Amino acid sequence: MSGRHRHCLFVLALVAGTSACSDEPAEVAPDATPEPSVDAPPMRSPAFSLAGITESYETTRAAWKQLLDTAVDAGVTQIHLQPLGWGEAESTPGQFNFSDFTEYFAIKGDYDLGFTLDIGTPVGILRYDLPSDLTFTSFADPVMVARYRAYVTANLERFPSPSHVILHTETATTLLADDPDGFAAYCALLADTADLVRTLSPGTRVGIYSTQYDTAAQLAAMGSNTDFFSFGYNADRGDDDHRQKLEALYALAGDRPIGIHELGIPTAARMGGSTAAQVEFVNLAFDLAEQHRTQLEFMSYYQAFDEDPAVTSAYIPVLFPDWTPEMQADAIAWFGSLGLHTFEGVPKPAWEVFKSRVAAARR
Repeated sequence: MSGRHRHCLFVLALVAGTSACSDEPAEVAPDATPEPSVDAPPMRSPAFSLAGITESYETTRAAWKQLLDTAVDAGVTQIHLQPLGWGEAESTPGQFNFSDFTEYFAIKGDYDLGFTLDIGTPVGILRYDLPSDLTFTSFADPVMVARYRAYVTANLERFPSPSHVILHTETATTLLADDPDGFAAYCALLADTADLVRTLSPGTRVGIYSTQYDTAAQLAAMGSNTDFFSFGYNADRGDDDHRQKLEALYALAGDRPIGIHELGIPTAARMGGSTAAQVEFVNLAFDLAEQHRTQLEFMSYYQAFDEDPAVTSAYIPVLFPDWTPEMQADAIAWFGSLGLHTFEGVPKPAWEVFKSRVAAARR
């Protein structure tokens, strides 16, 4: 079902502040009356997020209400929306499918929640992602560029004024590894798209969907005209060096701001996880966010709810037919235990920790 490709990420929007000081303290005459002191603006706080998926990927009003109610309970002020990628969204030329969000728009006015937006690019997961009537020739093909700009425009017309847009570049460096000219043209398209987003939505910050496998040079090329890099880190079986790997993401970005759009750890014993390890991981993530608060723009915990095993058991074999039964069982266990709640909605111990850390960050 198409809904499985849509993730909903909650983002806590905190106002950033800066302070400045001179190199030399000003001298004051002994008999002068001191000027009243003015408090310095607060240090910038990163935005904390919670990633979630509607129960069983349902798009009913009740499912969206559960998701939005969970956002309110978490204390966050925004959600992150990820509509369909270009190829799925434009199944008919010039017509764009955002029907998964019909019921969201029907009730969003009942909530004081803003949103951020993930927009697809012509690169999907290790493949080109274009409408079926288009044949890929070049990222500079004027027909493709015009159609892509129409897709981006349609996203921002349906989802107006997001605080952040992430251009979905996942696996682009792998797909284009042996095509330097193609990669250069792709980067030029991203730069043009960033300008388009800013024109259509003034004030929106634009970033790219980065990965830990991208090099600093690749990130600099793809993000030459963007405001931030956005990374994902989801722990796998046997991972125990989370601090080192997360620190590496901050270092990879250099002096650029970053977001962390996905951050999670499975609790399933099959994947080497536990609820206690999830609590420790949540605390580590917030500790590092505090340590890097001047660089971090937002951090999205992935995800609010475990995925329903009845759903993942149906779609994993379809998505990955070449995987062995063992690999498919691992995927079902992994997706089925990433949540801060079970798929039935029962909170795990890390949920209260997450809420308390969000509340502390807002104070």
